[in-house]
Amino acid sequence: MLTKSTAILLKKIKYGEKNLIIQTYTKEEGSKAFFVGSSLLHGKSKSSLPALSVVEIVAAKGKGDLLRAKEIELKQKNYELISNMHKSSLVMFLNEVLLKAIGDYGQDETLFDFITTSLMILDQQQENEVNFHLKFMIELSKYLGFYPNGQHNASNPHFDLYEGVFCSDQPIHRAVISHDLAKIFSQLLKCSIIESNVVEMSNKDRRAILSGIIDYYKIHIEKFEELKSKEILETVLS
Repeated sequence: MLTKSTAILLKKIKYGEKNLIIQTYTKEEGSKAFFVGSSLLHGKSKSSLPALSVVEIVAAKGKGDLLRAKEIELKQKNYELISNMHKSSLVMFLNEVLLKAIGDYGQDETLFDFITTSLMILDQQQENEVNFHLKFMIELSKYLGFYPNGQHNASNPHFDLYEGVFCSDQPIHRAVISHDLAKIFSQLLKCSIIESNVVEMSNKDRRAILSGIIDYYKIHIEKFEELKSKEILETVLS
């Protein structure tokens, strides 16, 4: 029996000399792995299935839970995400975030649609995209169950990363975004992902906000580790 899946490509693992195992997040079933034989890869370059590409996969049951891909077709061709250095660096970072956050996640069609729509926006965006990753991670937390609560104001100048809420008193722990950074964080919460570029901040503040958001993920997602691509992204965007 053949199945058809629309999938976001998260990871490619070389299997043997010419085969691949690809880890994906599918619209229909959530996280799924597929075996891709050499016959499907014949004549294709390594870049023919870029990170976070959206593909349609026709597959048959393989060994265990692993499905064997019979056909793979690229569905969403995000050319700018490959050719633009800034955008390709963002994709590399977002790919790592998604792999750690939803690498073993169940089916959620709204989450799938959010990711694919966001990638399309990034691909088509003509404005400066230096804040895109910050807003993406904030919005992603909504689907993962720990979206920030409350509002930043003079009475609530701190954001407690453990509680996920703006608060009046400085927490006794150090997992907090405070004062000017909390104000910027609040502005990112209020804008759309398309408008994220209009939130003004220095490179120093952008790095601090990103570190705070990553810490927020570490607190709320078990085994969410350091992101190796963070330093590369910050260098490219600086």
